[in-house]
Amino acid sequence: LEQFTKMSEEQLKELTKKHTSLKQDILKFDYPKDTFKGKGIVMVAGGPFLGTALTSIRALRETGSKLPLQLMLTSFEEYDKDVCETLLPKLNGKCLIMEEIVGSETFQGLKLQKYELKVLGLFLSTFEEVLLMDADNLAVKDPDYILESKPYKEFGYIIWPDFWRQTISPYFYKIAGIDIGEPVRKDGVAPEEPNKPRSQSQLSDLDGAIPDSTCEAGQLAINKKLHHKSLLATVYYNLFGFRFYYHLLGQGAVGIGDKDTFIAGLTVFKESYYFMKQRPLLFGYDHKDGWQDTTMVQYDPDQDYEYYQAAKEYLVKEGIDSRINLFLNWEYTGELKKKIHEAIGKKKPEVQFLHIHYPKFNAKKNFENGDYEINGHDRRQFGSREKIKNDLPLD
Repeated sequence: LEQFTKMSEEQLKELTKKHTSLKQDILKFDYPKDTFKGKGIVMVAGGPFLGTALTSIRALRETGSKLPLQLMLTSFEEYDKDVCETLLPKLNGKCLIMEEIVGSETFQGLKLQKYELKVLGLFLSTFEEVLLMDADNLAVKDPDYILESKPYKEFGYIIWPDFWRQTISPYFYKIAGIDIGEPVRKDGVAPEEPNKPRSQSQLSDLDGAIPDSTCEAGQLAINKKLHHKSLLATVYYNLFGFRFYYHLLGQGAVGIGDKDTFIAGLTVFKESYYFMKQRPLLFGYDHKDGWQDTTMVQYDPDQDYEYYQAAKEYLVKEGIDSRINLFLNWEYTGELKKKIHEAIGKKKPEVQFLHIHYPKFNAKKNFENGDYEINGHDRRQFGSREKIKNDLPLD
């Protein structure tokens, strides 16, 4: 992985110096007692994504969700009086403007763009315990329980996975002062193969390194009080995202952006978190040129936690290496999961979120474009009922 990023000794020295200073400052930082309070849902959306966010918020309330919601807008220009003063209050929501909170001069000086803004919005929200959702993310069922779920209560931080493997540059660990140790995971080795020595192990399998699965930040649950140190580091990585850290954490692979800055901050400060074990699923539709994916499917964290705990107990009981990642696509793990299903009698976790990436659900824009039809008829965004019935409730 080191070959994909070129860095001079001088550049490495300078970034390491700045990161060391950052870490020292964060360790001295006392959590502000009266700044963050209560629980709530946060969306960072404005401008072209405002309509998408409103659709998502309305759908959220139809699930029975009661948690208050804060819609984080970037600037004064994005403020819509009708939305913020009339519509959102009816949905137990309110608008906050990042530029107003930070101050116009400071905010404009940051020159943030795209993904860099989301983490700042999370940090600036007034909630202490947050369920962060992207504007294009639909909750299939009431998500309020997530901030009361077993993994959240135990770890105070829940992260959902993406499809891709880690491509973090080894330079990041040097810059962050992270010592890499011996193998503690077995993601880079077929489960039926013997363990490999450190020199032949995948970097992400080593102690201190970030595990081998990228994050999907369309949803995230965090207790700021428990994790304020890692959150501050995550904010820093995003302030310098496009300049440095997005490349260091992704090296140009699929899905560059804020998503892996969360787990990077957690790793630097050695904070605990729950990483969902159930892999995401793709929904999509068939058309004349093949198959088009539209939606990433994510699952219920409480049920995921219960299933994984039962599965781990089964592995220990059967004398099987419990470091095995059951959700990697090995033939061995596929067969092993079937045995575990039969032995523990637990079902696959239910769908919790539908993160819709193509097209974004902006009704006005999609209607005006008029290019999402098949043979002159509207098509099903998630695919045929027959194909999705085992994963998604159809009532």
